[in-house]
Amino acid sequence: MKGVVRSGHLHSAASRLLSSSSSIAADSATNFASGVPPLFPASFYHRHPLEVQKLQRAIECCCQSGRIDDAFSIFRHMVGLNISPSVSSFNVLLSAFNKVGRFAATLPLYNLMYKSGVPPDVATINILINCYSETDRSDVAFEVFNEFRDQKLAPNIVTFNTLLKGLCKEKRLVDAIQFHHDMAEKKRPPPNERTYSILVNFLCSLSKSLHCLGLISEMLKLGLEPTESMYNTVLAGLCKERRIGAALSLHTSMSKVRKKANLVTYTALIDRLCKVGMLKEAKLLFIEMSNNGFSPNIVTYTALICGFCTEGLWREAAIALNEMISHGIRPNLVTYTGVMGSLCKHGKFQDALDVFDGTVQLGLDPGLTTYATMIHGLCKGGRMDAAIGLRRQMEVNGLGINLAIYNSLIYGFCKIGKMDEAMKVFQEIKEKGSRPDTITYNVLMDGFCKAGHIGTARSLYLDMKEEGQNPNLISYNTLMDGLSREYNLDQVLNLFREINDSSQVDIITYNILINKICKEDEVVEPKKIVNELSEKGIEADVVTYSTLINGLCENGRLLEAMDLLGQMTESGLCPNVITYNSIMKGFCLIGQVDKAVEMLHVMIANHIIPSANTLCLFREYVHGLPHHQETMELLETVILKQDKCCDDSYMELLDVVGQQLVLPSKASSHECAAAKASKLCESSGS
Repeated sequence: MKGVVRSGHLHSAASRLLSSSSSIAADSATNFASGVPPLFPASFYHRHPLEVQKLQRAIECCCQSGRIDDAFSIFRHMVGLNISPSVSSFNVLLSAFNKVGRFAATLPLYNLMYKSGVPPDVATINILINCYSETDRSDVAFEVFNEFRDQKLAPNIVTFNTLLKGLCKEKRLVDAIQFHHDMAEKKRPPPNERTYSILVNFLCSLSKSLHCLGLISEMLKLGLEPTESMYNTVLAGLCKERRIGAALSLHTSMSKVRKKANLVTYTALIDRLCKVGMLKEAKLLFIEMSNNGFSPNIVTYTALICGFCTEGLWREAAIALNEMISHGIRPNLVTYTGVMGSLCKHGKFQDALDVFDGTVQLGLDPGLTTYATMIHGLCKGGRMDAAIGLRRQMEVNGLGINLAIYNSLIYGFCKIGKMDEAMKVFQEIKEKGSRPDTITYNVLMDGFCKAGHIGTARSLYLDMKEEGQNPNLISYNTLMDGLSREYNLDQVLNLFREINDSSQVDIITYNILINKICKEDEVVEPKKIVNELSEKGIEADVVTYSTLINGLCENGRLLEAMDLLGQMTESGLCPNVITYNSIMKGFCLIGQVDKAVEMLHVMIANHIIPSANTLCLFREYVHGLPHHQETMELLETVILKQDKCCDDSYMELLDVVGQQLVLPSKASSHECAAAKASKLCESSGS
């Protein structure tokens, strides 16, 4: 091949390759005693041509057993005697160098083949193209491809797949897709299963798994059968990219063609389902997984336990935890960290701290993730003393504070109105050499807006832009919400126009503006507003409708409010307790208590649980009216039953979980840390 053979560096490399070798020859001499024929002078081989075939077979045997240097020593001896090895011997040795990644030897060896007058075949082309592809030189690989075609050597599917693999290795997405398209169009040769496998693996590595669904459909149309491995690669990719709908659809398709998910993909799918609250589907998959012969591992169980805890399904979490331990799988720090985060989410901060202490006493060393989870949960609940305590504990243990933890601390101080403390943390970030990010600024702006310091929030907004942190939708909406609390409609509209000019507008932005308009007793035309939103490509949500309905009710426009409620349900949105409270209050304000009571029954029939505000409303307007005494009793029973159910359920379920985590029973006093550790060891080892 002209382009390669004429290259000076290949000639010199070939010379070096042939002359390097007393060490190779010496090593080989030892190995020749086992199965390698002795080497003779040239005259012997001219008289005994069958001995040449033995040498060629020896080259193949050495390569197959991984003794590439021995194979090359035999090869070098043949060339030195002017005995040309066959193209098969050349290919075997070229391929062996390729497989072990010795590409620097592959190219000179090919050049030597050319000089020896041995014509290359298609296998030679493929090896050479693979060499260039593996060394990220796809452009040269295509030059080789084109020159060999000019010499009337017909490339095969291996050639095309090797070229495609090279493009994928260099992450040349557009070129890889186009090359595959050309293969499919021209069908010379048509793509095979390996072609699609290369492309699927490449797309999944780029988080473009959704495109792979089209490739699978294309394969099926061509009569090619995707492998179980390919299905699982795409399924895992979809889960990683949080495309749960597509992942479930693919899993269903796999079942229809009798392809099974594997342990990794079952676990990934269960984890993603739990994270989006689809626990029923996760449980079904968990059962299916076991039925298909896959034993759940610590990652699978942890995903399920954390999913149950997040939704407050403590009994189910306890059952899963018990089952895991009964199968000899001990909970790890990830399991406990998930439980801690969920306890904090549900306001059970002391219980979360008990679990944290238990893990420390057990010898599980909390890392950055565990501390960050706990600090974040405590800060969200305004438990700043405990959060600061953990932060100090991190420093004692030599763990650095990252920006996420700083942001949690700022959020916590803002939540309890300690803006001076929040600013101290903000300054500390800068002093430690870190840069506050958009989240940092957004949290601080929100805190100052809620504290009524809109001027400071505006200053932070300007500082944010000067520091190169681009405001996002949350930034704009935070500032706009703050302005709407303290300033008049004109100033809010000015900021809205600024936001609108930057195309950073969503339904939250409009909801803030609509709420301000309604509060200032502006005359609103709800249907017109909803239609205008739709024309802008923004769909009104529950908050939009509830805000407009509340505004209408506050102004005594009950007929319009009921009409808008009908429009809301027709659009597929379900009214919430706030929506119903607004309408019931509206009826009460105009003296139509009977209609308010009717709406209460509609609300309960639609499985919307009345709130404390509902009870206050009815106590103010309905309590004492004889013919509505039963309504008051019903309302109080529903609310009290709901509250009691939640509390009792939690007390019972936490005790079940606590027995596994060695937490103190809710009915008993707290045990000392040593006792908890001892019990935890016993229960984990059982």
